[in-house]
Amino acid sequence: MSSEYIKQADGSICHLSFPDDYGEAMVNGRMWRWDFHNHLGPTFLKKNHDFRKKQPSEKCPVWREFYKWLINRQIEIETEIWHKSESKEELHDYLGFTQEEYSRWVENPTIIPVEGSTRNKEIDKLLKVYHNL
Repeated sequence: MSSEYIKQADGSICHLSFPDDYGEAMVNGRMWRWDFHNHLGPTFLKKNHDFRKKQPSEKCPVWREFYKWLINRQIEIETEIWHKSESKEELHDYLGFTQEEYSRWVENPTIIPVEGSTRNKEIDKLLKVYHNL
């Protein structure tokens, strides 16, 4: 995560944190955008990328799309970790998928695996939230 410290006029130090990632999705004909902070979660944005004054409620369909994006992001992160490791394990095993599930996901990343289908704890936590929305 990028961040910097700045000295304010009164002499105090302020910590600025920049987003770790950015995402967007079309939901019911409307484009939603968000900044994502690993520790703070999403901040939904307006068209001009200013913060929305009011974040969407938990019932808003954008949350399903956000979690779909987040699951795919986590799979990409875990894949990078696997590539950097010296693991003898196959990638689909490392991710906790069967070969068939992994092949389906590679062909179409918008298909989200079912909850409990992966043995990867980080991915499975996200799947649990996604399937309960």
